[in-house]
Amino acid sequence: MLTDVSAAFQAALTAAAGKQLIIPSGLYKLTAPITIPPATYLVGAGSKATYLYFTLVASSTANLVSINAGAPSGIQYGGGVSGLSINDVTPTSLTTGIYVESVVGGKFENINLTGMHVAASFLNGSNVISNFQIATLASPSTAIGVLATGITCGLGVFDSLIQSSTTPGQQIGTGYLFQGGASPTMHAANTYGCTIGCRVNAVGVSVYWPELVNCQFDTASDTGLLFDCGTGGNIYGVTVQNLWASTFGAYGVHIKPGAGVINGVSFDG
Repeated sequence: MLTDVSAAFQAALTAAAGKQLIIPSGLYKLTAPITIPPATYLVGAGSKATYLYFTLVASSTANLVSINAGAPSGIQYGGGVSGLSINDVTPTSLTTGIYVESVVGGKFENINLTGMHVAASFLNGSNVISNFQIATLASPSTAIGVLATGITCGLGVFDSLIQSSTTPGQQIGTGYLFQGGASPTMHAANTYGCTIGCRVNAVGVSVYWPELVNCQFDTASDTGLLFDCGTGGNIYGVTVQNLWASTFGAYGVHIKPGAGVINGVSFDG
């Protein structure tokens, strides 16, 4: 039986504000969400060594690990998470594993995420994630692996994999979702078995310079890569190099202009 360390964990983070908090290898039980102070790094001993197990009340919609949630102090610079696994065992979970708002220069590296409804969510700001491993999300048909939102949101995704079941009804809904003007830079960002591998959704807004290099979106039932302008959004300057996009149905790649404009698309390899 693991001891709940939620209060001690948050106290240690608060005391380490602006610095690194290094968490040794081991299993840590948390029954409450934790908040990382501005410009603070939470660093584990490795994604197969340091495990955070969250158990909240059933059907919780909480953010398990949050940085600058609600943007109480405006833009925050730096900070991040690396070298650990975040596991959500909340019954019928609707949680978000890592939530980041209005952070510039945040780094999120070598992280495994399982059990939550949205693995990682970024609102506005500019951040980098690398070596993410995401699998077995809750309420899978509507689950999202990585979500980026906002006209000021830029997200770099490197060397990451979202692994989903291919069983009907158990597939992660969308692997990578960029919406509300968010623009991706993706290198070796891969999905397997999701309904939609990667979706760039520009409905009602403009997205500039999406770049996808050496990516693989192998999906179970719908579309590998979807560019969607919907009802009047615009996408400018798409660069795609060395892409593998496949599906058991629908499209490998779907460029869907709708009432919007897609101006400038380069496919190479």
